[in-house]
Amino acid sequence: MLIGGPTGKRHRRLPPQPPGASPSACSLLHADTETRQTLDTYLREQCSTTRTAERLFTHRNTVLRRLTPADDLLPRPLADNVTAVAAAPEVIRWRG
Repeated sequence: MLIGGPTGKRHRRLPPQPPGASPSACSLLHADTETRQTLDTYLREQCSTTRTAERLFTHRNTVLRRLTPADDLLPRPLADNVTAVAAAPEVIRWRG
């Protein structure tokens, strides 16, 4: 089910999260491997699409296209939620 976000952008409503997990971590569990890898690299490169593209040997526009599904899965836009999203992959790794 899709719901409207505060900016008018539609976000996907996800199943309830496990106890102790952040909404960001839970929503990213549903992302494909390419999206998670791109997001992880983007965060490690301090949110620089140019450096992310160089690291992944791809075009900057490809990075932007790959980040779109991650933004759609998150409860808030990635730009407004960078700190929580940066911690989410670590939570996913710890939880297995």
